[in-house]
Amino acid sequence: MATRAIDCWVNVNMGEQAKPEWLIRVKEDYFRAGDEFFKNLTIDETLEMMNRVGCEKAVVTVDAERPSERVLEFPRRQPARFAVLVNFLMMRSRLSRER
Repeated sequence: MATRAIDCWVNVNMGEQAKPEWLIRVKEDYFRAGDEFFKNLTIDETLEMMNRVGCEKAVVTVDAERPSERVLEFPRRQPARFAVLVNFLMMRSRLSRER
């Protein structure tokens, strides 16, 4: 039987993200990744990687206040392979800074 997995947190929009110093440290020190870390992934690229490693489904995330239409397109086009998680933590972080 083949190993099947569900990846519960897939970032397909890293190219759109701000690049604070702490995230650069995560990229270099934890993941030991290069510039590809901050790349937007297409649906086809993501499906190819998922198929290669035996990932059956993936959960993509969007910011509750500013959901990315590009990311929302993943579950719209491939609902059997992608689900969406709305991240309220980003919103809560911004609210706490405003207080």
